[in-house]
Amino acid sequence: MVHKRSQTSLARSFMFENAFWDRQRSESVNCLMPEEVIGHVSGCVAGDCVDLSQIPLLEKGTVLSDTRGQGAFQ
Repeated sequence: MVHKRSQTSLARSFMFENAFWDRQRSESVNCLMPEEVIGHVSGCVAGDCVDLSQIPLLEKGTVLSDTRGQGAFQ
């Protein structure tokens, strides 16, 4: 039986894969709209319904992680 990934981890990994890495500030910046993240997660969980409370709905341009520990995913 294949391990089923949570909707939160699917969304986070998709956001990190498509994030912009700023070399000067050492931070990753979100480049996706919330609708794109929801669409990706709904495509990955074919039979289940998408639980919006589990998906981090972050605006485009939000810092996801940085060296100061003040990112949205830290």
